Amino acid sequence: MPPTTQSRSAISYVVMDGDELSAPLFTAWCAQRAEAEGLIVTEVITDPDSLTPPAERPGWGRVMALAACGGTAMVITVNRRMIAADPREWADLAEQLADAGTALTTMAVPAAHKSTEQKNGVTA
Repeated sequence: MPPTTQSRSAISYVVMDGDELSAPLFTAWCAQRAEAEGLIVTEVITDPDSLTPPAERPGWGRVMALAACGGTAMVITVNRRMIAADPREWADLAEQLADAGTALTTMAVPAAHKSTEQKNGVTA
């Protein structure tokens, strides 16, 4: 089920992997993406380690619980590796969220960093 037009909230989901200093920057990028979609980030959820399977992460559990309650249009993360290293796992998790009416996406590369990142071959 696609997000409804009445669902105007988004969740920012960030996995820190020992880089807590980047949290404000990562969450700001996710908020920019939400704003571009006409959404407001209503909750920022973090987990400490991307090596832990998503189903075992407390933060990801909260993401899934909020999506199940309805009213969340989108979950935004910095990149797919924060959630799943395997594209099939990402697709499975995206499908689970879609069943609850929530889209799973990565942030768009902020315009201020786009030219540098494109030169380095980095994409969101």
